Amino acid sequence: MKNRKILFITGAGSCKGYGYPTGKRLLEIITSDLLNHTKSVLEYEYNRKLTEMTVLPENDFFSSYNQFKEMCEEFISALKDVKDVNDSIDSFVARNKNEFKFIGTYSIALEMLLSEWRAKNGNFEKDLQGDKWLELLVCLAFQNYHITHLSKFQLNFEFLTFNYDRLIEVKLSHLISKLFRQASFEEIKKMINVKHVYGAIRPNVE
Repeated sequence: MKNRKILFITGAGSCKGYGYPTGKRLLEIITSDLLNHTKSVLEYEYNRKLTEMTVLPENDFFSSYNQFKEMCEEFISALKDVKDVNDSIDSFVARNKNEFKFIGTYSIALEMLLSEWRAKNGNFEKDLQGDKWLELLVCLAFQNYHITHLSKFQLNFEFLTFNYDRLIEVKLSHLISKLFRQASFEEIKKMINVKHVYGAIRPNVE
């Protein structure tokens, strides 16, 4: 492994063991939970505004909420009409981008952020737990290397992913930081090369 450059190409299944849904499962989650999750987000935003404003944004908030709710309901209705059992949310939005590009992108980003939060807090569903391949990858990459400074080491693998989430960046950063506790965030970040085919929900790793 250390004598050649390796490119890993990953999709939704690569994140399943860390609590992230597959493309098919994401479609099911959005269909069943999008309205409730959207309501929670908008209520949070409304409560946040209350702390900043002297005049309550009652009319504006409920008008915006009702409009957005209608968009969500229309989107969910269209998702329920999907006949192909192997279809994913990505392919559905791609086919219907003129009609659902905004609400589709929003729904994917929302559910990915919620999955990221659950993963960070260890709140995995039992059926989503599995082999932790990133931990194994780091072990293989650093085995037989007796180095104390990260600057003396270069990872010989990179990633091309079709996923929106930042699992690879976040997890690798945390794993490497445990091995090199003196390394800075910028040092670790430079080592990790991940390209997102469809873009990422958040560009920065924290």
